[in-house]
Amino acid sequence: MNQTVEHTKHSNNGGCYRCRIKCSDLFIIAFCIYSVTLLVESTTVIVALPKIVTLMFKGVRYFSYALCILKAIIMARYKNKQIIYACLLVSVVAITFYTSDRTLAMLTFIFVGAIDVPKDRVIKCLLVIQIVALSITVVGSLLGFIDNYLFDAFRGRWGLGFIWTTFAPILFMFITFEYLYLYNKRMNLFQFMMFGLLATFFYIETKTRLAYAVTLFFVVLSMIEHYKKKPWKFIRRMGKWNVLWPLFFAAIAIILQVSYKSDSEIWQRFDLLLSRRLYYGVNAITKYAITPFGQKIEWVGRSYNTELQGLVPSNDLIDNAYFRNLFLYGVVGLTAILSLYCIGIWKAVREKDFFLVWVYIVILGFCMFEFWMYNLQFNPFALVSVMNFTHKKEGFSMDPNRILQNRARPDSMYI
Repeated sequence: MNQTVEHTKHSNNGGCYRCRIKCSDLFIIAFCIYSVTLLVESTTVIVALPKIVTLMFKGVRYFSYALCILKAIIMARYKNKQIIYACLLVSVVAITFYTSDRTLAMLTFIFVGAIDVPKDRVIKCLLVIQIVALSITVVGSLLGFIDNYLFDAFRGRWGLGFIWTTFAPILFMFITFEYLYLYNKRMNLFQFMMFGLLATFFYIETKTRLAYAVTLFFVVLSMIEHYKKKPWKFIRRMGKWNVLWPLFFAAIAIILQVSYKSDSEIWQRFDLLLSRRLYYGVNAITKYAITPFGQKIEWVGRSYNTELQGLVPSNDLIDNAYFRNLFLYGVVGLTAILSLYCIGIWKAVREKDFFLVWVYIVILGFCMFEFWMYNLQFNPFALVSVMNFTHKKEGFSMDPNRILQNRARPDSMYI
């Protein structure tokens, strides 16, 4: 009995299980605080709030970074394989400070804190926060409590309480990814149809074509694979070659951008479907150079704030995540970001988590025309590569020794 208690308190790796549980909770608290503040700042409510509140939000986020650092210090238990992450994250920090852009530098603290944290718990917590935030904002805007700004009267593009018309449908799209990933084995036809109907509602209100098309595509293919006896055969057959998906989409994104010809009618019609994304990308290419470590660029995108202030949006704003990161953080920075996705896919393939690979593929394809590659309050899957790398799913066993081993793992059934 004494031996059992000792093993329960101390894992085979020499760390305290109870301490690790508290460390995981520490990160989840920090991540939830971080996500809530950014989601609030993504709504039109932020304009009505006093400036002191926005400063408090920023202070709260710095507090969440401190919690992540504290969690990493308390854990102090890293394996040799995690040196890869350390090198990637250090390179990102160096690049962002070199370019005077602190966005990725601050996110690095969250990535460090996410190491050895159960990914399902993080995704579940964020999913709840996102559903609550989206529901309150959309319902409040429809009832008139929150400003439902009309961004385009000709097309009828409403913001539904968000600072830009695409935010609500894109947030719903990531909610769809998260929900189906967590509960794909329990899904039924009615649930699949409800996701399709809700996506249609967001399209009718915002006229956001890309997010609508991607959401429907994801739901329909997930539903088809759900009813197959052996789903995701294509991904299974590709095996470890799936790690090349980030490089594949990066190559396609670059080829599309450099091949665009403004004097071609075919290209112009295609670009109209993409809301002139290729045209803006060409402007940026002619204006900014591709450097090893990036550069400081001030892009002014159209939003609720710019509408109220009468600001003119930048004519070289890039929505293509691959090109955006290439210009901002250089070749080294883009390589580091893509490497994290490659590692996440590699680990998912090893664990035979083919639905996660499917989610990665859709997100990477979507990022050819949008910039949500590491916006964690929307896209938690950027973090999964860090969390997933330190975990290995194991089946539950009634063997006492196996149970004690499972208890020592943050992703066991006891969490």
